Formats: sequence, structure tokens, C-alpha cells
Amino acid sequence: SLEYVRGRAATRVETEQIVEERVQAGLEPPLGGTRAKLNTARSRSQTVALENQIAMLEFTLRDLTGIPQSETILIEPAEVPAPSREETVEQLVGRALENNQGIKALEEEIRAKEFLVKSEEALRWPRINLVGQYGLFSNINNYSDYFRKFSRNNAVFGISILVPVYAHDRFSARMMKVQAELAAVHYRWTDARATVSRQVRRMVGEMQQQSAAQEVARLELELARRSLDVVLAQYQDGRINRLAVEQARIEEDERWVDFFQE
Repeated sequence: SLEYVRGRAATRVETEQIVEERVQAGLEPPLGGTRAKLNTARSRSQTVALENQIAMLEFTLRDLTGIPQSETILIEPAEVPAPSREETVEQLVGRALENNQGIKALEEEIRAKEFLVKSEEALRWPRINLVGQYGLFSNINNYSDYFRKFSRNNAVFGISILVPVYAHDRFSARMMKVQAELAAVHYRWTDARATVSRQVRRMVGEMQQQSAAQEVARLELELARRSLDVVLAQYQDGRINRLAVEQARIEEDERWVDFFQE
């Protein structure tokens, strides 16, 4: 859009010259010349502001990427692909929730907390464990000299039964702790899903609004271009003066700038 902003500034200068000539000829009031100078100054200010903005963005890009000053940066217009018309907002929200890595991580954490709750619940019930012990006696202590029967290899097997009788309060406190942690993760998961859903709906609404605004800008540009063609035809026939032509060109340039800004 910088090219059209510069073109609009040049057109403003030509219009100011024409208005100044008409003021000197007594065809326009002095106020018209002042207004034309103001419009030219505004156009120059916008051009300088846009040039400075582009230069600062280019400097920031070179600073972040390490691109040397000798290399030229070519800028491509940003194109955001429009969503498929067959996809509804709910489908887009579902796809965003499915592919969000933060939500997946929270779901893994929820499963881990659920397993922890189940393990704490299992500790409240009696447990039966199979226990065993193996021992290998050495010859250093001369056991074979004192016992008629002696075996170096010894093994003992048994069953351990644990009944949590006096640990009820401790288990209850640990259960409340893991349940509170699970509830906190569930809250974060719900809040993350709501945030993603809200962002997707807002972005879809902004894209629809931008598409509608771009269509309006395109129609306004088409109207300005056709109006300029009509004005040029009238100027060639001698029906209007050059000032009307320059004003029509300014209108077209402004519509071009609005179209690119959308």
C-alpha cells in the first residue's frame, strides 16, 4: 500500500497546484487553497509515517534474523487461508481442542492423578503379600562341626497380611489431598478448553468480519475506478475541468489504500 500512498501524495500536490491557480484566477475562494494545502500536508505526513514504520519493521527483522544490510528483503502479502465452508464453528472448535498440546498435557496429568486416587483407595483394604527369604551360610563359623545336619542353603517362605486398623485418619488425609489435586487439574483442563473455544470463536468472527469489510472495500474501489473512467471521459469531452479529474484520482487512491489495509 506504500505505492498507493505515495501516488495519493503526488496527486494531492497536483490538486493543490490546480486549486492555487484557480484561487489566483478568482475561480476558487482562498479557503479552498488552504484546504488543499492541508490535505497535501496530511498526505505527506501519512507517507512519512508509513515509510518510517516499514523501515523500523525491516530493521527489527534484520536484527532478529541476522540478515545483513546488503541483502534485499522481499515482502510477500500475507494470506490467511479461509476456513472451509463445509466446516462449522463447532467442528473448528473440536479440531482445535483435539490438536492443542496444552490440553493434551492436562489430560495426561488427569489420568495420572486418577491412578493416584485409585492407589490411595486400594491402601484402605487389607493386603496379602507373599514374602520370602534366602540365606547362604559360610564355612567360617564351622557350623558343620557343631551340628549333625547342616545345610548352607536356607530359604523361608510365608504370607504377610496387613490390616489397616489404626491408619484410617492418615489414609483419609492423603485421599483428600490427592482428590483436591485431581479437582485442581480438572479445573485447569476445563478452563483451558473454554479459553481455546473462546479464541477460535473470536477468530472465526474476526475473519468473517474482515471478509465482509474486504468485500465492501473491493466494491468501493470498483466504484471509484468506474467513476474515474466516467470523469476522464467527461474531461476529454470538455465538460469538466482538471480539478475534478484530480479529485477523482485522489478518491481512487484512497480506495486502493483502504482495500490493501483490509
